[in-house]
Amino acid sequence: MPLTETDRDRLIKLLGMTGSDADGEVVNAARLANRLLRERQETWEAALTPKPIVVYPTHSPPPRPRPRPRGRTDTPWAAMCRIMLWQYDELLNDWERMFLGSIMQQASLSEKQRAVLTKIATKCGISAAAA
Repeated sequence: MPLTETDRDRLIKLLGMTGSDADGEVVNAARLANRLLRERQETWEAALTPKPIVVYPTHSPPPRPRPRPRGRTDTPWAAMCRIMLWQYDELLNDWERMFLGSIMQQASLSEKQRAVLTKIATKCGISAAAA
């Protein structure tokens, strides 16, 4: 049975008592700590090994771009976005992926959007002349 938080707190207090100047208190604290581990069928190694920290994402990953419908041609920037999302995904951060996915469906881009697209394309080593 693994140690509970209460067991861990008790074990910490017992180990703190081993720093006492009274030899009897030190021996008693060590015995109680060992008894606690024995009762829980734990080892010192398991008790002292840090528990792994699990990090859960706070948001879902950005959606992958949808396949292009048949008969419809991409705008130059949509084709560039598609290439960057599929071939250079490991170079992109979440915000860049979201941005690329959002402009793919647009009929036109603002100057600011073009500047951001050019910056992302340069990061991926792609010429952004078509944007």
